[in-house]
Amino acid sequence: MWCYQYDHDPAVQESVIEMSEGNNKRITDYFASRLDIGNAKFGKEMPIDGTYDVEDALEEAIDMVAYLIVCLFHLKDKMDDV
Repeated sequence: MWCYQYDHDPAVQESVIEMSEGNNKRITDYFASRLDIGNAKFGKEMPIDGTYDVEDALEEAIDMVAYLIVCLFHLKDKMDDV
């Protein structure tokens, strides 16, 4: 959460602009591309009408954690081999 003093600090504003052109842009571009893929796959935008419920979100979150664990174990094993 932003504090008032930071929102109006020119140095912070410049830093935010620089970040939005770097890592943040990369993140938002990637997220946008995933939404585009979903739109094409399902023929519509992500619904916000209750189509997906808490159970759906929980299942997706658990899947994400499993993927992250596997990926992190793989990276850790590669680092341990160095």
